[in-house]
Parts: sequence; structure tokens; C-alpha cells
Amino acid sequence: MIRRPPRSTLSSSSAASDVYKRQVSTQSTGSQQSTTMAGTARPLSDDLAGLIAPEYAANIESVLYTPEEIQSRCRELAAEISKDHAGEQVLVVGLLKGAFMVLADIARHLTVPNMVDFIAVSSYGDSQESSGSIKLKKDLAINPAGKHIIIIEDLIDTGGTLAWIQSFLGTKHPASVKLCCLLAKTCLLYTSPSPRDS
Repeated sequence: MIRRPPRSTLSSSSAASDVYKRQVSTQSTGSQQSTTMAGTARPLSDDLAGLIAPEYAANIESVLYTPEEIQSRCRELAAEISKDHAGEQVLVVGLLKGAFMVLADIARHLTVPNMVDFIAVSSYGDSQESSGSIKLKKDLAINPAGKHIIIIEDLIDTGGTLAWIQSFLGTKHPASVKLCCLLAKTCLLYTSPSPRDS
């Protein structure tokens, strides 16, 4: 059931370990221009309900983004990544397991050479809320040294896990580390503690 509209995020900065997210406020800082992908709550249509399991459809209070709107945004994100990395190869990294669908939706539209890999961490344990303690469960199979890494995520919650992953991947000597996220529950990202394998 959807109760609060998440927001789209995408931005870039010049630092080697940047956050590729667009601010959700209406402010502009330096070269980062703020925009919002504001969802419009609407009833679940019969056509859309026919595309998902009835058990899921019965629990949907409202729809904020149609499949067409999501795919359009994925194409836009892919185009921006491709423009920023023209003439370069990127390593697209997904956070298992939630990111695999949006990663595929964005990666299929990239027009630059790319490789795909996955990382898995645990920050929730048995709870629905993040514990703040992050444990690495699966590292990258591809050596990221010297590569431009784009972490693709479907949804930012607190941002703590993704901040940790950015910091962790930054220790592997990549050319750059950026984050591309389709939706965010909050506009705040914070710096996490230094990553440690545990």
C-alpha cells in the first residue's frame, strides 16, 4: 500500500566519490539544479491491475507512477549517464536483491560500453527498519579499480546503506563512484561510518 509519494533523485558533482542524485527541493547549489519527479496519486486502473498478481492489487491504495512514467524516467537516467560518460566504459552496480529490475530497465538504454555486477549487504536484519549496522554479504566479482562505477538503486530509504557502499567502493581505487536512484523517500543522505568487511 502506498501512503507517501517517493521522489526521484539524480545529480552529479565533480568529486570522485559523488552522489548521482537530483535534489528534491526547489533550491539550486552550484551546478546542481533541483527538480522533482512528483507522483500523482490515482486509483489503480483495471488495465494496470490486470498486469499484477491479484494479491498485490488488492493491497494497492493508490498508484503514484504508471509503468510508462517509470520507463520514461529510466530512459532519461540512462541518457544522462551516457552523456556524462561518453567515450568511457562504466561498471553498473546493483544492490541485491531489490535493484535488479530497475538496473535492467536503465542499463538496457545505456549507449556507452558497460559491465554489470552486484553487491549485497545487510542492514535490516529481521526488522523492517534499518539497524544502522551494515554487513557485507557479497562483494563485486569484477575488479572496479580504474573504472567508473554507477550504483543503480530503485529506492533510497535513509541513504545510510548507499552511503556506506559508496564509501566502501571508493576504497577499491575506482575512477569515480556515482549513485543513480529512481525514487527516494527522503531528500537527505548522510555520511556513513567507514566501511569494514565483517
